[in-house]
Amino acid sequence: MKQQTEDPLIRISINWARWKHLLIAGFKFLVLAGRKIGEFILKTILRILILILRGTLATYKALRDFAKSRQRGFWILLLILAIIAGLLYARRVFAEKDSQYKELQHFHQIQLDETQKLMEENKELDEELKDTKEKLEAKMNTPVTVASARVTTIKPLPEEIKQIIATHADNYGVNRKYCECIISLESGGRPEAVGDNGAAVGVAQYHLGTYLADARRVGLPVKDDRTNPDTSIQAMTAALARGEDSKWTASRSCK
Repeated sequence: MKQQTEDPLIRISINWARWKHLLIAGFKFLVLAGRKIGEFILKTILRILILILRGTLATYKALRDFAKSRQRGFWILLLILAIIAGLLYARRVFAEKDSQYKELQHFHQIQLDETQKLMEENKELDEELKDTKEKLEAKMNTPVTVASARVTTIKPLPEEIKQIIATHADNYGVNRKYCECIISLESGGRPEAVGDNGAAVGVAQYHLGTYLADARRVGLPVKDDRTNPDTSIQAMTAALARGEDSKWTASRSCK
C-alpha cells in the first residue's frame, strides 16, 4: 500500500496543478469557439456582400439591355404615365378626405354654436323664471289693501282678440269669459301693451321667461313672440287649463 501524504502544502500543490490544467483546457476551448464564430460571421458577411454585388450587376445588365432596346421609349413613357395617374389619383383622394374633414368640422362648429345658444337661452330662462317666482311670492305674501289694489275699468275687447280667445279656450277647455276678463284687465286686448316697468309684454302681459316656458310646453317656437296675440293667448289658455291661474294677478278678480 502507498503511503498517503498528509502534508497540506503537497495537497495544495496537487490541487493547483489540476485547476491549472482545467483553466488551460477551458481557455483553449473558448479560443477555438471564438475562432469558429468569427469565421462563421465573416463567411456570412462575405456571402451577403456577394449577393449584393450579384444583384447590382444583374440590375446594371438589365438597365444596359433596356437602354439598348428599341422599346425603351415606350416603357419610359408608360412609366411616366403611370406615375402621373398615381399622383392624380392620390390628389383626388386627398381632396375628398379634406372636403369630408371640413364638412365634419363645420357640422361640429354648428353643433357647438347651437349648444352654446341653447345654454344661453336656458340661462336667461332660468333667470326670468327665478325673477317671476320671487315677484309672485312677494305678491302672494303682500296683503291687498284699497291703496295697493289696482282698479281697472273693463273695456270691450276687439272682435279679433275675442275670436282668438274663443278658438284657444275651446281647444283647451277653458271658459271664454274667464279668459276675456283676464286679458281685459291685463292689457285691454292691446298687443303692444307693456307693464311691470317693461317686463310684461303683449295681450297676456307675459314676462319673457314665463312665456318661453309656456310656449315650449305647448309646442310653440321658443322665441320672444309675446306681441303676437295668437301665440300669447294659446300659451295663456294652456297654462290656465293646467291650473296655473296665479301667473296673472287679474285672475283673482275674474273668478
